[in-house]
Amino acid sequence: MRSKRIGQYSELWQLTGLFPKYAREAAVTLADVRAISINLRSWYFKSGMFLSDQGRDAYFDYQRALNEVLKKMALSPTTPLEEPTYEYLRSLGSEFRTALVWDVGTRKHSELRREDHEVK
Repeated sequence: MRSKRIGQYSELWQLTGLFPKYAREAAVTLADVRAISINLRSWYFKSGMFLSDQGRDAYFDYQRALNEVLKKMALSPTTPLEEPTYEYLRSLGSEFRTALVWDVGTRKHSELRREDHEVK
């Protein structure tokens, strides 16, 4: 299962790259948020069966957050996100990726600190 997940999660990891913590390339707009939500949905119906329970929960949390932003903002699709909204989506995207790396075991942490890294 691990090897299958790594192949599928690679694409998913790239899709979440819209919200990096460092080295942002450009302002993220509502159109960008809509596009990532659609791309994630497409991935889910192609490869979502490989998600663990924790990964699936993180996926749905991220999709809910993306859609909350789209519903609450009555602005032009080209309007850049405000910093608190960007940070909210960036943080949830990071939690999503953390769930993915736990699924495939590509990062190892001390068992003493493991509970600090589990997605809640």
